[in-house]
Amino acid sequence: MSLPEEIDVHTLKKMLDGPEAERPAVVDVRTPQELLIAPFPGAKEIPLHELAERSDELLAFKGKPVVMVCHMGMRSRAAAAFARDKGLDATSLAGGIEAWACEIDPAVPRY
Repeated sequence: MSLPEEIDVHTLKKMLDGPEAERPAVVDVRTPQELLIAPFPGAKEIPLHELAERSDELLAFKGKPVVMVCHMGMRSRAAAAFARDKGLDATSLAGGIEAWACEIDPAVPRY
């Protein structure tokens, strides 16, 4: 089953709470400064502007669902499209870490 272009935070939460073998890889494409404010636990951190030069790191997730995360969901949409072009089953987290903080984990700092 391939992922849609975008998923909501509740779907991602269910996926992350599911069996380990079925959990998606999470790739956070925010800047290092943003990651210091509100990291996404367990995410692979590759800033969007480094994605092309670090695409080999993405290819390690081939055959596994990949969820791209950013602040509000715009950069992650571009990152997911890039990853799909590389043959990955990638999607974007709708609303980004902001939606995650509002709807899933209020302990995550908002900025």
